[in-house]
Amino acid sequence: MVHNIIIGNLLSIGIDVIDIGLATTPTVEMAVTELKAQGGIILTASHNPKQWNALKLLNNKGEFISGDEGKLILEIAEKEAFQFVSVDKLGKITEDKDMLSAHITAILKNKLVDKKAIAAANFKIV
Repeated sequence: MVHNIIIGNLLSIGIDVIDIGLATTPTVEMAVTELKAQGGIILTASHNPKQWNALKLLNNKGEFISGDEGKLILEIAEKEAFQFVSVDKLGKITEDKDMLSAHITAILKNKLVDKKAIAAANFKIV
């Protein structure tokens, strides 16, 4: 439900959305720069109690927004200083479900990652 609300609101103000689906926080951080997005939003269930679950907001560098940027976003929301667009200017949604694979590939290409040692460890992951 929250996923749909976020996307619907962004589309309604003319922002295009690239939905990468279920992914880790570092994958979304990488996706922002790889896809040349202006920012990112991570809907997190985290390991915290439900009242601490939230949205993680990223800037165009794939980094968490600063406190000042967060304050500005809250001011815009509180003052309703945004405009909904006409139906012919709505944002577009696209899906890119390959970012998790792209992230894993990027990690494995890193010269500091010892692929042989990882394979030899015979990890079992659920």
